[in-house]
Parts: sequence; C-alpha cells; structure tokens
Amino acid sequence: MGGAMDLPDLIRRHGASVPQDQVWAANTMTREEFDRAAREDREQVRAFLARGHGTAEERAQRLLEEATAAAGIPERFAHVPVDRRFASRLRQGRGLYVWGETGGSGKTWAACAAVRGWIADGGRGALFCQSVSMLDDCRSAMTDGRGERAATSRYATARLLVVDDVGKEAPSAWTLAKLFEVADRRYGARLPTVWTSQLSPARLAERLASRGDDLTAQAVVSRIVDSCDVVEDRGGDRRLEGRSRR
Repeated sequence: MGGAMDLPDLIRRHGASVPQDQVWAANTMTREEFDRAAREDREQVRAFLARGHGTAEERAQRLLEEATAAAGIPERFAHVPVDRRFASRLRQGRGLYVWGETGGSGKTWAACAAVRGWIADGGRGALFCQSVSMLDDCRSAMTDGRGERAATSRYATARLLVVDDVGKEAPSAWTLAKLFEVADRRYGARLPTVWTSQLSPARLAERLASRGDDLTAQAVVSRIVDSCDVVEDRGGDRRLEGRSRR
C-alpha cells in the first residue's frame, strides 16, 4: 500500500467498514503535532469562554442589563446608576412610595435606580408599568381574549412591581376597584411595590375618592403607606433645568 492512507482515502476505499488498525494508523500523530493541536484546542476554548461569558464583573453587568430590559424599564431609565440602599428592604417585602409635587424631579429615575439595585442584589421578576398603562391593559383584557383576571394577576403577583405616576389615571369606580385589587393582593402576599406619584399619600386618597368612594380610596392608600417607605422628592424639574442649560 506504500504508507498509511489518510481517513478520506480509507473511507473512499472501504466505505463504512474501515479496518480499525488502519484507522489508528491514519490517526497517528507525532508528539510535536499532538502538542500543537492541544495548544490550539486550549486557545479555542479560552476564546469561546471569553466571548460567551467574560469576567465575573462583565457577567454580572450583562445579567443586570438583561433583567432591567425584561422588567420593561423604559430606555431613558434603563442605565441609571444602581442604588442598593433599599435592596434589603425590598427583599423583605417593604416597598417605596416616592412622591413630589414637581413633575420631572427624578421620581421615576430614583425608583428605577432602586429596582436596579434590587436586581444587582440578585432579584429577578420585576415589572415596570405606568399606572394608566396598567389599568388600560386590564381593561383591554376584558375583550381581547386574555381575560381581566389573568391580566390583573400579572401585576398582582410580580416579584417586584413598579407603578409609575399613580394618581394620573382618570378617577372612576372601576379604576379605584382595580387599584385596590392590585394593592390588596400584593399587600397580603408581602410583595414589594415601588410607587411614584406627584401626590402625597393624603392627596392621593382625596383624588381616588373624588367619585365618592372614600372608604375604598382610604383602603388603597392605607395598604400603600403600611407596606412602603414614603420618600418625598423635593427637587426641581430636571427636564426643564436641562432645557434651560442648552
């Protein structure tokens, strides 16, 4: 035969029944060839791991950004600095009510920073929504086949819920009942909620009761205050300040 044949030649000659001794002969490598192949294999593995995983810090940052996106946090607030000050209390089921009369003072910014701190601390399953959007979603579910109960449960059972701009929704008996259902279910399950509003808790109760149901309005706010740290944001409108500097 003249010397060992390579594998393609053996397969062409013998088909599927290549003699095992000839396979071994075809696979014979010198020590130098073996060492070179081993080095190349190790380098390929290292390159693959570097591309797929990176350093521990890079992996943690990637997980933070993925969980932030999964929570539905708006792009404007998706990369705010991480604020871990409330992470422990959020894990224990204690939420936040961030309010300030001035629009654009940073309430949503602060809320998203706290959520990102919770995520960076290992939290998963957060859900961000505008109060108006949440209510519209639950209302739409009555007619689009999802069912109001299922849509409401998405908000009532999220591991961490952010309700932005509560008090901006148009007051109605249905709106008040839906806010009570979400707040009450989360309160009973000790699930943390981060609320933002331009209204103090007392003024929120007044607005929710504007259609006459003072008892339910007070019940909503009572559950919020009892389960949240209330933080007043006294800053100016950052959006207007930004425009004035241009």
